[in-house]
Amino acid sequence: HTMGHTVGHTMGHTMALLPAAAGASDWDTSMLLTIHVEIARPFGFAKRPYLVAWVEDTNRAEVRTLALWYGKQRFLQDLRAWSRAQRSVSSEIASNASSVSSATRGSGKYTIDWDGKDAGGKYVKAGKYTVYLEVAREHGTYQLMHQELDFDGIPKQVLFKPNTEVDSASFDYHKR
Repeated sequence: HTMGHTVGHTMGHTMALLPAAAGASDWDTSMLLTIHVEIARPFGFAKRPYLVAWVEDTNRAEVRTLALWYGKQRFLQDLRAWSRAQRSVSSEIASNASSVSSATRGSGKYTIDWDGKDAGGKYVKAGKYTVYLEVAREHGTYQLMHQELDFDGIPKQVLFKPNTEVDSASFDYHKR
């Protein structure tokens, strides 16, 4: 009688530990985010715009800078939202930014992909992240497009209205 009671108690205890093992689900590796952007033709002698695309988590912490197209270092502060985010991040992300940076681009269509990996090359958890696309032109205008998306394995697309610097822009979460 006592023995049966002990076995029952142990089983109950084991059962209680099981739910704790369930955690957040992983990024669906069959999915990809593609940012489509068409840079507008500049007016007159306007310079090519600076552009940056990045991802933040729900705590507004930067997950990864996806692209950074710029000319002179001193004008990087014109990318106001991204520059603000940079002040609070580690040198690891700053060095990652140098690996994604390149010269400015002329008018035309471009794509920037995010495979769901953070700056350290690890897949993030599935869930909500905010995607940013910031465009600034010296002696031109400033544009910031952003959208929170739930990266839950279900395809979705966000289209932005054209603006002075960008003829078209969209965030497309889709199967690879």
